Formats: sequence, structure tokens, C-alpha cells
Amino acid sequence: MSPIELYILFFILGLFLLAIEVFVPGGVLGACGFASLLTACVLGFKAFPAPWGAVSFLGILAGSSIGLLLWLKYFPRTAMGKALTLDKDATDFKASIDLSHLLDKSGIAQTDLRPAGIVLVEKERIDVLAENGWIEKDTPVKIVAISGNRVTVRQV
Repeated sequence: MSPIELYILFFILGLFLLAIEVFVPGGVLGACGFASLLTACVLGFKAFPAPWGAVSFLGILAGSSIGLLLWLKYFPRTAMGKALTLDKDATDFKASIDLSHLLDKSGIAQTDLRPAGIVLVEKERIDVLAENGWIEKDTPVKIVAISGNRVTVRQV
């Protein structure tokens, strides 16, 4: 392939990968897209005569910057942007429920605790962690400690 064809290939590939990053989050595709655009910038110096390689580089840099700013400003207002973002902030969300009322209560292991599992306490299924090793299913247990969402039980 000629340098111009490689330049066009990496340029289009970079834009495509950056666009796909919106729908497949994780950063890998975005990083690959950025690397492809960077490769296109370098290939621009080889593909074009002296002043036009620099113009190509500045064009990709300016176009990417302007595109990013326009994306950040207008995309959240579109129907797709609204579908991909939360309507509310996290002020109303509860990270955990208060389980302190279960301290010193007894229950039955619903699953094997290896050492984590499920215990039924007062008709409520609770994720727990056994204090000392494994506890078999249907064994009576007692809640001995609660720290946030972490509930520790001991075999009775």
C-alpha cells in the first residue's frame, strides 16, 4: 500500500474506533482509535510533500479537538445521548441498607457458606460471610458483626 492509502486507512480507522467507543465502553477502543489517528499524523509527513504533512498533522489535531468539544456540548442533548446517560444524579441513591437491627439474631444457612453465602434471618435473605471457614447449608448461625454491607456470622 502507498503511504497515502495507509494514511487514509489509519485516519478512517481512528475515527471509527473513537465512534465505537461510545457504545462499547472500556477505553481500549478509544485508545486504539487515538493511536490510529496518531499513526495517521506520522504517516501524513511521509505521504505528503513538506508543508502538507504539517498541515495534515495540524488538521487532525484541530479537527479532533473541535470534534471533541462539539461532541461534549451537543451529544448529551440528543435522543441517543439522553438514552445513554442518567436522568438523575446520585443524591437519591442508597449505597446500602441499614442491617444493624439484625445484630445478634439467629438464622439458617440457605447455601453453603464457603465462606460467603446466603442466610435466612427473620424471613429476609442476607448475603453473609462466615467468621471461621465453611458452614454447611441448613446449619443454624448467629450474626456476630455488621460493618456496612458486610455481615459476619458464626455457627451456633
